[in-house]
Amino acid sequence: MDDVVITGMSVCHPLGGSIDDLISSLLAGRGGVRPARAFDGASLESDRVVEFPPDFGFATGDVDLSKCDPGARYAVHAALGALRNGAMTAAAFAQAGAAIVVGSSHSGIHSLERMYSAGSRGDGATRSTDFAGSLTDHPAAVLSTVLGSAGPRLTVSSACSSSNAAVGIGADLIRSGMAPLALIVGTDTVSLSILAGFNSLRAVSRVGAAPFSRPSGITLGEGACALLLESASHARARRAHGAWFVRGYALSGDAFHETAVDAGGHGLEAAMRGALRDAGIVPEDVDYVSAHGTGTDANDIPESIATVRVFGCAVPVSSLKGFLGHTLGACGAMEIAVSIALAERGLVAPTAGFSSLRPGCAPANVVGPAPRAARNETFISNKYGFGGNNASVVLSKRAPATSRAPVRRRTFVTGVGKCLPGNPEGFDCAMVGSEMLVAEGPGSTTVMGCALPPMEGRLGAFRRSPPLIRFALAAAGDAFADAGIDVDRDDLLAPCGVIGAVSAGSHTAVRKFMRSVMDDGPQFASASQFPLTTLNAAAGAVSIAYGLKGFNTTLVGGDAGLTAGMLFVRQGHQERLCVFGANEVSDHFLADQSAAYVAIEDGADAPVGPISEGAAALVLETYEAMVRRDAAPQALLSGLGRSTATATEGDGGNCGALEVAVAVAMREAGVAAAGLRAVVTVFHGPRLWRRRYGNAVAGLFRGSRAPVIDVGAAVGHGQAAAFPTVVATAARWVHRQRGERGAYLAAYVSPAGDATAAVVEEA
Repeated sequence: MDDVVITGMSVCHPLGGSIDDLISSLLAGRGGVRPARAFDGASLESDRVVEFPPDFGFATGDVDLSKCDPGARYAVHAALGALRNGAMTAAAFAQAGAAIVVGSSHSGIHSLERMYSAGSRGDGATRSTDFAGSLTDHPAAVLSTVLGSAGPRLTVSSACSSSNAAVGIGADLIRSGMAPLALIVGTDTVSLSILAGFNSLRAVSRVGAAPFSRPSGITLGEGACALLLESASHARARRAHGAWFVRGYALSGDAFHETAVDAGGHGLEAAMRGALRDAGIVPEDVDYVSAHGTGTDANDIPESIATVRVFGCAVPVSSLKGFLGHTLGACGAMEIAVSIALAERGLVAPTAGFSSLRPGCAPANVVGPAPRAARNETFISNKYGFGGNNASVVLSKRAPATSRAPVRRRTFVTGVGKCLPGNPEGFDCAMVGSEMLVAEGPGSTTVMGCALPPMEGRLGAFRRSPPLIRFALAAAGDAFADAGIDVDRDDLLAPCGVIGAVSAGSHTAVRKFMRSVMDDGPQFASASQFPLTTLNAAAGAVSIAYGLKGFNTTLVGGDAGLTAGMLFVRQGHQERLCVFGANEVSDHFLADQSAAYVAIEDGADAPVGPISEGAAALVLETYEAMVRRDAAPQALLSGLGRSTATATEGDGGNCGALEVAVAVAMREAGVAAAGLRAVVTVFHGPRLWRRRYGNAVAGLFRGSRAPVIDVGAAVGHGQAAAFPTVVATAARWVHRQRGERGAYLAAYVSPAGDATAAVVEEA
């Protein structure tokens, strides 16, 4: 298996528009912590942040980004710099079929704040303008447009571990052969509502973060970082310089609390040890630890304990949060880039604000407020997020002593679960749920609501959770039961991973939180609702409820979630995991979406396919995991393809992207169109989109007798639940019709133009 190298990197930060400029600011001791200028935070405990000056010059790639959310603008600036640093043109990047993997916690928050204010005023035109920008995967869509890329595109949103997880997923895409190179971009922004949220948790510092020292508290920052990852062979072929290897990574879940870290740091330790194991090294091989080090007691004390338990007290440890600010989902990529740049200068990063070790911290060898001269040829980057999402990545100048053996474990579906609207008969009717509540949304949009599932037994603690989380919990539990897994069997569930997929955070929680900030005042921001606004809140709840401590992350869209889940199993990271997609519908979301669709169709009353809420889940396992518990598979996922529509393909349909994804999946599975039993999909969106998509599907399978089955007719279109529903439906039909020849093709094109296809056949 080919090694993965970093051939280019760049940043977009208030203290530097390039990695060299940022390092110059660090070495000169120029900090950026000051009172916020972009918003009024005077009523908060502290309004000190690291934010961009008004005159910062952002690179745009000759594309008008004036209507984009700031997170997308930061991402473009960093991405263009990374390509330039890696001696690669945008055209060469696009022609290579490169992947784009974005990590972000709250990108789109500025647009979301404007949408809330506009909604309060009844200004629908403003909501229409900001709707696309409010979506967390908006930066990835903008990057694809600017770079002209049609390769796989994914957005990870697991709070502060987002871009570290994105680095690992990008490396997996390369090692699996899905892309020869991947652009990893972490991006996030400072805003009034985010600062108010952390203020509500009493987590902000009045003077500036002092990780592992006193006083306690975080300082928010903003910006983006881009890392260009390539297979070593691809880099050699174009004579690119790649001195640093992505040696290994691991994710883990605490299964502990929605915001707090496990006091013993056991989840953090699991991620670190998993990354070392994946890299094929031992703790003594590590020269430096790039710590998360937010500056709070809740993070720094458990992290120091876990770090000392793994590495002892001698290895240098530091956190860049006191200098960069906490850049949330961008911090992993950004701190990797800064650590590499300093290592090339014979230094390890300082810990700005550090004076003496905070009481309660383990005796780690924390680097003080000035860079330290030290050899650093191998280091580990540790990042942790709300909901117990942990991600560790090992970087090294030392090439692996031996090449990795090619890994591609077969991925089996052993259980499927649902909490969806529709016919109660179950999977034979397109995997539908228990009760259908049909209402008419704005214009002629049909809404298929899902009855809230009861929260009993181990789920009783979540009875007041928003619908999104309750749907996910019910679907995951249903999938475990269908797989024959007793939820009280810790030996089966503790190592199990959970991959969440959502299209947005809980609309209910977001609405309540925004109301507390915008209407009541930022000083009255809701501490109970703020953690529930993060996209990874549902995965965190599933992890806590069922005790899942394996790989834990969240992606935007069920198609992306299943792609990541299959990668984790195929690449040998997980033997068992649960992938779910969950959606929640609300009146204000429908109003925003309908306003955005008016521009596509002629008139506000143009029909939009039924929009639904609920969740669908699958349990994925390796053959070895099934054998050990004497389980039988329902289906085999034998082929996977993913592609992205180019800007020239237009809205809906996206024939080119769909054709590529289907071709890749079928080639990988060794299945021809004539061997398909059926194509399972979801038709969705405005009438124009549905017509184009229908024509595209019909054109692709014109020579096949396979019927095209629209599960959306039974359960509607819930963007995050759609592809898990399609795959689960195909898996159940394969299981029911075992012994018959032929495979099912599960296909889906998201509203953003991401096409995904999976071949589902008898195991």
